[in-house]
Amino acid sequence: MSFIWIHYIVKSLTSQELDYILKESLTVMPVRNILKSICIERLNIPNANQLKIRTGLGQGTCLRIWNEPDYLPDRTVMEKICHELGLQPGEFITYVYEEKEVK
Repeated sequence: MSFIWIHYIVKSLTSQELDYILKESLTVMPVRNILKSICIERLNIPNANQLKIRTGLGQGTCLRIWNEPDYLPDRTVMEKICHELGLQPGEFITYVYEEKEVK
């Protein structure tokens, strides 16, 4: 398939359709963001809107962090979270061990 054809197809997709395709087609690393539970349990931040106020991050980013554990923030977002909330990345990003089948 030529680049022009791929560009045309991608350009015609909505951002939600493109997000879905990318999410479903890429291998997902078993890493989760657990910032929501840390906010609720340790930082007295009850919802995504309060996270937005405390960090200065955008509403969409905060909603994604809050509602999608598979969402891994990019470097600039993580830096802002660390700076504004006094956390280290290892506190809100965790590796999920998957049990392997024994044959």
